[in-house]
Amino acid sequence: MSIVFPRFHYPSEGKANPFMEKINAQITQWINEYTCIADDLKKELKKAQFGYLSSRVFPNASYEQLTVGSRYFLWVFVHDDHWGPLPASELKPICDNLVDILNGKGRRPHANEIYQQLAIIREEALPYATPDWMKRFTADMKDYFDAMLTDAAYSYNATVTYPSLEEYLPLRDSICGARSTATMGELCSGTILPQAIFEHPYIQAIRQAMVRILGIRNDLSSAFKEKADREAMNILLVIQQERKCGFQEALDIACDLHAKALEELLRLCANVPDFGALTELIGKYVEQIKLQTEGHNAWYVYSHRYGVNENEQRHYNNPEILSVVL
Repeated sequence: MSIVFPRFHYPSEGKANPFMEKINAQITQWINEYTCIADDLKKELKKAQFGYLSSRVFPNASYEQLTVGSRYFLWVFVHDDHWGPLPASELKPICDNLVDILNGKGRRPHANEIYQQLAIIREEALPYATPDWMKRFTADMKDYFDAMLTDAAYSYNATVTYPSLEEYLPLRDSICGARSTATMGELCSGTILPQAIFEHPYIQAIRQAMVRILGIRNDLSSAFKEKADREAMNILLVIQQERKCGFQEALDIACDLHAKALEELLRLCANVPDFGALTELIGKYVEQIKLQTEGHNAWYVYSHRYGVNENEQRHYNNPEILSVVL
């Protein structure tokens, strides 16, 4: 039976950063500088086209801001691919060191490039960041690391086990790094929020809607790869295990959850509260949230990160995507 993948439509026409080609070349150079990872992994990372991802997610960034966001995206995937499969006992001290770096404890001159690059991300972000933003970003990254440690109890083992769907969804919100990506979006779009505004229920709600969308959308593209890699943290695999159903039924259920999160995002985008003197800033922030959801979707269609999936019509020269970029 053929699998029917939906076409996803997001609340933005989408655009690409004018520095896309330049940053993509820069990312290739950074990948080559990661001497601690295998050549086969470097080839896979280059196929992923992370410059396209950052350029679609941060289309209004200056080149300097785009550099921070692009280095961050590459770093997350290198970290996940290189260290993600480790058992929790080995992963925890690594994550503790990474949090120390984010808290300003330096580059670690003799450490490998994964430590070094995270320190550079922090250094490059500082000219644009506020102290509150840096605390938020560090907290979001720690949340991501903590979720990876939880995942280690399920994934990469001889026998893969799965959480329930109820347990999984908040885990997915954390383990995909979408919260730190949302926070990075503030920096790369010039919409860093004052802490009191960031804590406003509206901001928290719109962030959460985007986080849920990004997590499920990632799962829809990565299910086949993650099953082959003995990973448990994928909504389609979790649903299949819990419901004892086939892939298409799991896909339909996941797409319904995705649609509900998107409906909530659209509702929030259409009903922005009055923030007084900061209303213009919040409007710009909401537009960035829209661009991030659309930009991620465009990358999944364009990239070979998760292989070539004919059902999703993924191809480098997909005219549906290029018509927006050019």
